[in-house]
Amino acid sequence: MKNIQNIIVYTFFALVMSGLVYGIYVVHTDIVLSGEHISTLMQQSASMSHDAENIKKFNTSLDHIKPQIDQIDSYFVASDGEVSFIEQVEGLAKKDGLTVSIDSVGITNTDTLTSGGIAYLTMKINTAGTWEHTYQFLSEIEDMPYRIFIDQTDIASMYDGSPANTGMWKGGFSIKVLKKI
Repeated sequence: MKNIQNIIVYTFFALVMSGLVYGIYVVHTDIVLSGEHISTLMQQSASMSHDAENIKKFNTSLDHIKPQIDQIDSYFVASDGEVSFIEQVEGLAKKDGLTVSIDSVGITNTDTLTSGGIAYLTMKINTAGTWEHTYQFLSEIEDMPYRIFIDQTDIASMYDGSPANTGMWKGGFSIKVLKKI
């Protein structure tokens, strides 16, 4: 009977010890998993902090180069600036004492330009006035703060024998200017 009691006590002790070992194993596994989770969260936090710092540096860099970006943007007619540009050209001609007419306005796209978000605004301009005023107008077109290409220039005397046309010239200009689309 003593042997059976000893066997029961040892079996009970073995079961309690097994339960304790299993409990310790479960707690240990939970601690290890929690530690790994904490480690992962710390790495993510460090990465996010690094990303936030890089974004802040990038924004600071953009703020520093904003004047250069604005200067480059000024070489393009705004996406909704066609009318304003035409009015500027007409204003220059009138300021120079020329009569002016805009024969045509168009938008020309190329794959290369379109992929960069730009196109050509094309215009055919006719003027009438003195040689000096016509030349001044053409010079002022070239000096506008845009990237302008003068494709064609035709300047001819309007003198037809009448005194009213003495010293008068007519000009025909085809220009294109870069514009945002």
